[in-house]
Formats: sequence, C-alpha cells, structure tokens
Amino acid sequence: MGRYFRLPLVLAVAAPVGAQAQQGPLSPTLPAPTQATSGPLLGGPEPAFKFTTRGSVDFTYTDNVLVTNTDAKPDVIASPSAGFTLDGETSRTSINASGDVYYDKYKATSRLDGLRVTARATSELDIVEQIFNITARAATDQQRIDPFGGTPSSPRSFGGNRTQVASYGASPTFSWRF
Repeated sequence: MGRYFRLPLVLAVAAPVGAQAQQGPLSPTLPAPTQATSGPLLGGPEPAFKFTTRGSVDFTYTDNVLVTNTDAKPDVIASPSAGFTLDGETSRTSINASGDVYYDKYKATSRLDGLRVTARATSELDIVEQIFNITARAATDQQRIDPFGGTPSSPRSFGGNRTQVASYGASPTFSWRF
C-alpha cells in the first residue's frame, strides 16, 4: 500500500535504583562526581534492582499516509519516545518491567498526531517462603484487528484496523513438601 523509510536516533542511560545525586560545588543542578565503594567492577555486590531509561526519535517518510488504494498522500512522521526498564531480584521478590511512550507528529496530516503506549511487567513475590507465592503479569500494546486490512507506515493507531489491548493476571501458588 505504500513505501516508507525510517531513520532512528537513540539515547539510553542506566542507573541502579537508589542511586542518589549529590549537589556539586559549581552547580546545584548537576550531580557531583562520586567514588563508588561497591559494585560488580569493584568486587562488591551488584544492586538488587537496575533502572534504565531510554529515549529516541524515529523519522518516517511514507508515500501513502492514509493507507488507501486511491488518493495516496505522502507525509513525514517524527516519533519521539521515552522509556524505562526495571529489573531486579531479592531473596523473595523478582520484577521485570518495561514501558515506552511515543508521540507521533505528522508534518502534513496533523489529525493523525497522537500518543501510543506499550508496557510489560512480570513480578513474583514469596508471601510465605517456599510455601505460598504470587506471580503477577500485565501488558498493554496496540494490535491489528484484521490481518488482511491496511497496514500503516507507523504503528500509530488510526482508522479501524488497530486497537489498544491490555492483559493482566495473577497466579497464587501454594506448595507443601511431604
């Protein structure tokens, strides 16, 4: 239904959860350099949880922005995004979560501008160690409704062939050794 070209630009930053910035003598808004006293490179323990942020801008050119058989119109789409990842494990808890927020900005077809969200999370918690635990999961993303319908040049939801889907659940487990 059309051709498109993408050019991504990516930026990512990682920090352990609980890392604190200190005010420097030259600027109250910038963190002062600190000397690490533990961590995997210094032979100490790794932090229990790792929080990573990311950002990017994706530029897309399409020659048929409305995904039509007639009256094809070209457009350029800029899609800045921000996201995070949280991974960690303790003796009785584990978590793996990630999420992204995108904003699609169309140059010529501004009525299609909009926000889209993707997120996934899984966690396990031992309520009573080795006897009772709960596993929980959740996700949200956009999906196509009709596999034979038009496919847009961007994952942006418009028209009648995409929808936001959310799924979630929890599984309590009781274990006993005889």
